[in-house]
Amino acid sequence: MNERLIELFEQLAAIPRASGNEKAVCDYLENFARQRGLTCTRDDSRNVIIEKPASTNKKNSSAVFLQAHTDMVCEKAVGSNHDFAKDPITLIRDGDLLKAQDTSLGADNGIGVAMMLAALEENFDNPRMVALFTAEEESGMGGVKNLALDKYADVPALINLDAEDEGIFLSSCAGGVRFAFEIDAPVKLYGEESTQLSITVKGFNGGHSGLMINRENANAIIILARLLRTLLRDVWFKLMDISGGGKENSIPSMARAVIAVKPEEVSLVRKVADAVIAEVRGEYAETEKSITVECTENEELFGTHIDGGSLGKLLNLMLLLPNGLLKRNLKNNTAVTSSNVGVLKVEGGKIIASGMIRSNIDSCKEHICTQLTALARMTGSVFTTSNDYPAWEHKSTSRIRDHFIKVYLKQYNKEPNVESVHAGLECAYFAKKIPSLDIISVGCDIRGAHSIRENVSVSSALRTYQLLKTALQTY
Repeated sequence: MNERLIELFEQLAAIPRASGNEKAVCDYLENFARQRGLTCTRDDSRNVIIEKPASTNKKNSSAVFLQAHTDMVCEKAVGSNHDFAKDPITLIRDGDLLKAQDTSLGADNGIGVAMMLAALEENFDNPRMVALFTAEEESGMGGVKNLALDKYADVPALINLDAEDEGIFLSSCAGGVRFAFEIDAPVKLYGEESTQLSITVKGFNGGHSGLMINRENANAIIILARLLRTLLRDVWFKLMDISGGGKENSIPSMARAVIAVKPEEVSLVRKVADAVIAEVRGEYAETEKSITVECTENEELFGTHIDGGSLGKLLNLMLLLPNGLLKRNLKNNTAVTSSNVGVLKVEGGKIIASGMIRSNIDSCKEHICTQLTALARMTGSVFTTSNDYPAWEHKSTSRIRDHFIKVYLKQYNKEPNVESVHAGLECAYFAKKIPSLDIISVGCDIRGAHSIRENVSVSSALRTYQLLKTALQTY
């Protein structure tokens, strides 16, 4: 079965399966079930459920869900002609690592799918297994949201196979919600004699606003607003443009403002900017090593400036906005609640600041939303939320978790780590659909997910499959 697991993943890699384009992989799963005489259903959201009955010796054992998502993030190298709508992934074996040629690999979550298929195919003493293959996880979890589980309410446990570290079992994940503040930003003609300066703060670590938030890195948008507020104490200026970040779920590594100042105050602007960034470097000396600021004359001159009142509202908002790590678990030093402003832009006559709130406790997420609603009223801005998804909250007792810990200890002669992840997993939706469901998330070593550097350790995948199989045999 060792080589069979890799063969099954190779078969999946040959099937285009970007989010929203799961029809072909659904067809593959239906054929897989049909050829093995297994019950299979498929819904309109491209979710597939395959059932394997309990073996003779496990008729009295509890049933269990296995779950992974079939879609993948599609990234390719600059200059690559790969067409994710029709081309198979070209696999490369590099020692113990399995990689892809100039594209993302799709081990997230294809290796989990392959483990489920291996368990469905292999002949061993197994409990009744209900294998849930969900769609569109990477583009908003559309599959699991629409998955009907009413007929399976008697299944007490679920094993999610979307974790990415061997030996780390997940027992909780963050819920999240996207937010946006809008400030009316009327513009006025500007024709005064001045120098237009582009002030750019850059070199910040940035990173995923869930997985990296615990490192307490600086936020380029927040630091730029701090710089501008400090500048206002000493320098008269007009704001011509402002922007920062690129994704709401990322910590911004760069932000930029264009201002107009009197020519004789250019040197003072640079002095103040250097002083602020020196302060910031000192405050973040342990985490940020490469922060810089550049003040250069702007090549493209703006003929309008943003109303001063709008600038004041923006700077007040950025000064008061809860940002970064807001609550941590003191027992294991992991993030519990965070807020991150990820994008700042001027668009359609408005200044828009948007980002994400995350929390492993739903009530904490809701409280931050209440705070931001109040903040919007105070700063004269409009606050909206979208794409709200639930948390999977940690349960102090878990039979499936205790069972996996016992099996892991016997296989590896050491205890696994049990952790929460400050990002979203489909587990949260399963916990919401069946509140009594006992859930664990496990996986093998995957690095560089969602990028062309993605790889999976073959030996780790094989060990993790053996762990899964043993856990099922002894459950």
